[in-house]
Amino acid sequence: MKVNNPLTIEDVVAIINSQKTPFYQDPAVIIQFLALIITFIGILFAWKSMKSSSKQAVAELENQKELVDVQLKHNQETVLGQLESERKLVDVQLENEKELVEKQLDQNQKLVKLQLENEQKHIEEQLKASEINLSNQINSSRDIAKKAKAIDIIMSAEESTVHDDGMTVLHEFVADPKPNTDQKEITILAYEDITNENLAKRHLLVNLLNFYEYIAIAIKYDIVCEEIMRKAHYSTVKKIYEDTDLFIKKIRIRFKKDHYFSEFQNMAEKWCENEYEVPIK
Repeated sequence: MKVNNPLTIEDVVAIINSQKTPFYQDPAVIIQFLALIITFIGILFAWKSMKSSSKQAVAELENQKELVDVQLKHNQETVLGQLESERKLVDVQLENEKELVEKQLDQNQKLVKLQLENEQKHIEEQLKASEINLSNQINSSRDIAKKAKAIDIIMSAEESTVHDDGMTVLHEFVADPKPNTDQKEITILAYEDITNENLAKRHLLVNLLNFYEYIAIAIKYDIVCEEIMRKAHYSTVKKIYEDTDLFIKKIRIRFKKDHYFSEFQNMAEKWCENEYEVPIK
């Protein structure tokens, strides 16, 4: 009996039920049943084979996955290593550029500082020169004013009668009168009880001393030119100082004023010293 298509269990059961004889006695049924068993066994073996293949495929996929993971990890480590190397290289370049910039800035700062110091020094020198020039101009103007003042004093002395009247008294009253002359001792004028005539002469003498006291004060405070005054009045100051020394001492004792005509006395003593020289300005 030729079987075209495999029978299912339902087909087998239907055939058995349709047979009047027991199915196990019918060869056709037995053949169909055996074919069914063989088919089932084939399917079972096919399923097992597919399951084994599936496990193998899964294992292969797992292995490939592991290989891929390893490769990815290696690639990732390689890329990270490259990035780290590049980062370090960039850091080194940045550090070198930073050092170069700092050196340039330091050099520029030093250059600017040097330029500023030179400019400041130049300005200070200019200011100093200007101050010196201004000081020289002021001193020159002051010297001119002092000399002019000294000349004014000299001219006023020539025009005034104070100087001449006082010198006239000194011709009559001297420190050491000569015998057989009209000269009198100058200390007479310092006495309290004197004639009206001598009192008038004492006033003239005091005016003369006051005139030279003012000159001495002006010289002391650098108001007039001492050089001009000394050249113009040296001889006169020396004579007045020598002739009125006793008179001045008596006046100081009488009025108890030690400072009377002290500036005139100091000036005369300086001028009379051989080693004393008026500084030329």
